Amino acid sequence: MSSLRSRRFFLQLLMFGGGAAALAACGGTSSSSIPPLGEPGFPQGVFAGDPTSEGAVLSTRVIPASATDTVAVTLQVAENSEFNPISQQVSLTARRVAGRNYRTEPGDYIARAVVTGLRPAQRYFYRFVSEGFTSPVGQFRTLPAPGDGRPIRFLHISCANEPPFPIGAAMLAEVSRGDIDFISFNGDTVYADRFWLGLDPIGNLEFYRSLYRDQRDPNYAGREFAQLFGRTSFVVNWDDHEVIDNYSGQKARGGRATQLNDTTGQTRDVEDLKVLGYQAFFEYNPITPNLTDVAGVDSRDRLFRSFRYGANAEVFILDLRQYRDLAAVTPILPILPPGLTRQRFLELAGIRLTPEQETLFFGPPGSEQALFNLLRRTPRTLLGNPQKQWLFNGLRNSTATYKFIVSEFPITVTYFRSNDVWEGYWLERQEVIDFIESNNIRNVVFLTGNNHAGFIGQVNPGSSNPIWEVWTGPTGRSVTALSIDELGNQLGIPNASRLYYRIVNGFLAPVNPTNPQVSGIPGVTTGNLRFLELAVPNYNVIEVSGSRCTIQIKGPTGSVLTDPLGRRGELNLPQ
Repeated sequence: MSSLRSRRFFLQLLMFGGGAAALAACGGTSSSSIPPLGEPGFPQGVFAGDPTSEGAVLSTRVIPASATDTVAVTLQVAENSEFNPISQQVSLTARRVAGRNYRTEPGDYIARAVVTGLRPAQRYFYRFVSEGFTSPVGQFRTLPAPGDGRPIRFLHISCANEPPFPIGAAMLAEVSRGDIDFISFNGDTVYADRFWLGLDPIGNLEFYRSLYRDQRDPNYAGREFAQLFGRTSFVVNWDDHEVIDNYSGQKARGGRATQLNDTTGQTRDVEDLKVLGYQAFFEYNPITPNLTDVAGVDSRDRLFRSFRYGANAEVFILDLRQYRDLAAVTPILPILPPGLTRQRFLELAGIRLTPEQETLFFGPPGSEQALFNLLRRTPRTLLGNPQKQWLFNGLRNSTATYKFIVSEFPITVTYFRSNDVWEGYWLERQEVIDFIESNNIRNVVFLTGNNHAGFIGQVNPGSSNPIWEVWTGPTGRSVTALSIDELGNQLGIPNASRLYYRIVNGFLAPVNPTNPQVSGIPGVTTGNLRFLELAVPNYNVIEVSGSRCTIQIKGPTGSVLTDPLGRRGELNLPQ
């Protein structure tokens, strides 16, 4: 199983190897997916999402007593768990087959309601009733009103790989304290390609739906993690694994996009898998429907959105998959930091590579400028223009003290495997940073997933208007250190994760003349790293109180992590 986990990285290298010579030279939904009927009732429990100051989206999945196209469901909402009195009661219909808009008329017997008219900053309880069965009772909190300056607190997680999920118990303890307003679930919420098992996505709707049923199954995700869905609300985003690893939403120029599955080596049609993955995602996640304020965007599949969170916070959720251009195909380290050559890098790392390995790591000899032009000078978009203008307008007009941008993957420069993230879309990355700085938009924090690691750093080192980034994850057991060690074993590099940690720290940590162990490399480092943990599953706790913001990176015990160089996983703002 371990070799399967790292095979995905190895196959990505082979993908680049196939195109290396050229680089050097150039200077509908399936309605027939009928879910099997099980025991009548509510097998996945209940789930709430996208809370506002006056409501939330509430959802469940019901199994009827007999096969039927529709089943009547009643939603009840109250301010106490006895439901006395009932604040709202809503009649719903759960469908076997989705309607034309699976966001408002989901299939698979999902029942959903957008509840409004509730009181701000109030805990509510909800349940569903159908055919004599009553669901488990769920609960959520409405957000504070826009002018309310009370303290706010939420969790941030990502990358639910390789279950059961080690951080479930610690997160449930956080939620049980009663002061968590919601959980931001930032991408890779399920894994259609299940790389730790060496499996390929199955091209039917029932398979993609089953991923979300597993996510809520205590025998799969772990008892504590499965309980979270009924204990608070979720603000959910996707990344790539909800469809297939590293896909780009836009079609290839002149045809349909295909994608190599990095685990199995099989090429799949992304357009087919995307249709299935999108429908299952929107059916099982309670996300605000009918977002129609941005022209030129299909509201059925639109995911980017924002929430005002009291007086002091606004949260912007980005979609960096659906509207992006295809990523460039590059080696592991396509661009080295200024002042560092390939030979000097290998000397500092203390490793020797064969010519073939060196090509896979850096590209063929003489390709440095071509790779630089490919990644840093070639226009590509992650956001698409409508989403980009929406983000700029939202940031410009926000009066919240803190602006949190939920980004599926890092915007901080890390150099390694940079083609699929913001670094691979460099011109647009710089446009976003320049917009924030030139408009003097203060207290912007990126909350990021994808990298299976915990990280704190400044996106724009040296700027008088610092933009901060904090990574979370993984939720599951497949951490970056484990994958790198297994890849290193395949390439004959012992203790590869320690070496990788030392290199990243050298590239990014501040220079510390009195402690070379923690210091970045003089003349090379960007100096923006504050914390880095590659070996422990983790989650973020974000708290805003007045003008102060604290973000902590916590591990499976619920304690704030300390990284291997003794740095505490905590960011306190302003600094």
